[in-house]
Amino acid sequence: MKMFATVFVTICVGLSAHGVQATVEDDEVNCQPQHVHLAYGAAADQLSVVWATNGTCSTEVSYSTSPWSHGTTVSGSSHVYTDHNLRGLHNLHKAMLTGLKESTTYFYRPTSNNIGRGPFYFKTPPFSGDWSPELLVIGDLGPHDDLLPVLSEVALTGQYHAALQLGGLTSHFADANGTRGDNLMNALEHIGAFMPFMTSPGHNETADGQHPAYRNRFAMPGSLWPIPKDKLWYSFNLGPVHYISYCTDIFFHGDQTIQNAQYKWLVRDLSEANTAREKQPWIVAFGHHPMYCTGVTGDEDCAKNKSLVRTGLEETLYYYGVDLILQSHSQSYERFNPLFKGVVLSSNYSDPRAPVQITIGAASDTVQAATTAATPTTDSDDGNTTSTTSNATVVSEIEERTAFRMVNGTRPTYGRLHVVNATHAHWELLAGSAEGLRKAGEVLDSFWLVQEQHGKFQLSDLPDDVEQKIDENLVRNHADGSGVAGGGKPGVLNVHDPERDTKNMLAADDSRRLIIGASFGAFVVLLVIIVVAIKLRRRGQRRVARRWDSMDYKYGKTKLYAPTNDEEDEDDDFKEDNDFEVDIPDGSQTTKLINGK
Repeated sequence: MKMFATVFVTICVGLSAHGVQATVEDDEVNCQPQHVHLAYGAAADQLSVVWATNGTCSTEVSYSTSPWSHGTTVSGSSHVYTDHNLRGLHNLHKAMLTGLKESTTYFYRPTSNNIGRGPFYFKTPPFSGDWSPELLVIGDLGPHDDLLPVLSEVALTGQYHAALQLGGLTSHFADANGTRGDNLMNALEHIGAFMPFMTSPGHNETADGQHPAYRNRFAMPGSLWPIPKDKLWYSFNLGPVHYISYCTDIFFHGDQTIQNAQYKWLVRDLSEANTAREKQPWIVAFGHHPMYCTGVTGDEDCAKNKSLVRTGLEETLYYYGVDLILQSHSQSYERFNPLFKGVVLSSNYSDPRAPVQITIGAASDTVQAATTAATPTTDSDDGNTTSTTSNATVVSEIEERTAFRMVNGTRPTYGRLHVVNATHAHWELLAGSAEGLRKAGEVLDSFWLVQEQHGKFQLSDLPDDVEQKIDENLVRNHADGSGVAGGGKPGVLNVHDPERDTKNMLAADDSRRLIIGASFGAFVVLLVIIVVAIKLRRRGQRRVARRWDSMDYKYGKTKLYAPTNDEEDEDDDFKEDNDFEVDIPDGSQTTKLINGK
């Protein structure tokens, strides 16, 4: 009996241990955090951490200034995402790190069911506006892109404070029912787990334009998570710069409600940014589809006379004085002269009176092979840039609005944006791979953007001939649909401005008050005049009377008399007795005797 009990206990313990072991192994498979990446939160001392797991697991993150300490542990939320993702990781997690200190290195571990990863690490920036941020700028990317290993190495140097990704990721997420998207997110972890990875919606993620992968896989500041489909835009401050991410894909799906939602948000955000330009003098906007392009054939929106993206964005970004616009999607790199409505406003970047636009193309592994290449450029910090020649072919300026264009095809590139201070920003395009004698990281293009007059751009500030060209483009655009203008009326920007509307409303209110006050004053004066006139008229019509104290005249048999009255009339205007003779007002002789009785 004792032997049986011993055997029974041994078997039970063995089965229990096997069950525990099986559970741990299952958790290691199903709850291992993957696709880890960071993004800025709503405040400077916040960062969100997002990751994915294969199974339904808990959501926690521990973070500390020491790699050996768990420090603070916070819980987060999770949800299941299967839309166009049947074979991908379904369970997505998000947790928010709060109370972070500025200029501090943190180590963190995302954990699900006690299965953790890391520690990963990041460094918070200064929270003031008086410092010089450097940002890594990335165009289209694919899961097998040659640029990814280079970006991974760059991210670990600590040189960059954040990455701006200009869309073009999510077009891969629906492929193979989500497995290709998983591969891309695993590759991006080597970048996004070590610095905030701030991205914009791309294109063609799904035919209906709902962006399920972007809205679920990423969390951006100032928005719920998953991101609502009518909130595919956000902004954040970093040093002396206000960054704005907008969505261009909404212009191609015809949902006017979502387009209006972005426009209203963009106007409100830009209006607030302009009131804060003492702290953040620079405004940098980034999105996927470019507004302009050259040397592009086919049905690209940027090459059309009536570009949907230009119509939806150009006037607003111009009016509110956006300094720099970063775009992607194209198969070439292009740096434009400052321009508005297709009209070049200057040939350098010293106090430009329009946004400077840059398109970073050919970072994706899906672009066509290059046919030509371009030389790098030399620059100076006065905003004037000149090209130099080398063994590569210089692509000629196809149109005046293009300052520099490079058809780099499959050769990957990335950008570096260094905002040095309140007036100077430096841009570089770098090679993402070695080619010939060139090394990865070699500068292919660069220029200084100098802006000492941050603020709204105004047509009235432009020379008369330039303003006339813009008006001619607008007229031609309305007349026959030709030209490169994006809509609007000559001399008038179709842009809503809350500050201007408030001033106009206050001015109109002041005018109304002035009119009401003047009208009331005029009414009072008129009333006084009427009262005075009535009194004067009554005085002018006063009876002219001669009092008869004693009368005894006989006319025939009749005796006429006017008896006297000792009581005077109470009327102050007349003070007359009741017995009197009245003269006719026309001056004729009195012929009547009025008897008061």
